[in-house]
Amino acid sequence: MEVLVAKQFTPIYDPIEDRLRLAININYPTRYDIFITRRFFKELLNSTKGLLSQASSSSSSGSSEEQKIYSFRKKPQLIENLNISYDKEKNVYNLSLRDKRVEITSSLTPQELANLLAFMLKQVQIEWDLY
Repeated sequence: MEVLVAKQFTPIYDPIEDRLRLAININYPTRYDIFITRRFFKELLNSTKGLLSQASSSSSSGSSEEQKIYSFRKKPQLIENLNISYDKEKNVYNLSLRDKRVEITSSLTPQELANLLAFMLKQVQIEWDLY
């Protein structure tokens, strides 16, 4: 399985698929897109409740420039596994997202992870009745 390191995450709600599309910039302008289902996202929110309260009002968004898709298929892959572990020594959360072909890793500070989760929630909050 190929392992890629994520540089930036951009969540986008896809109303046609009714899924959260997570555009993951690997090495600009290359990106890899994955889908996160409503059920998976709700489980993620439940397991990371404390982090959302730490989120600040600031959030980053993706570039408006057209980006290349890393995946050989035009359709994003469905996420199969997400692992989040905390490294006390470095004070970072290590993320590992997997689909059928690729593992994508990233290390985020607690504030960065909280901001990412809050921005993801903002994208689907109304459509998925998450309040």
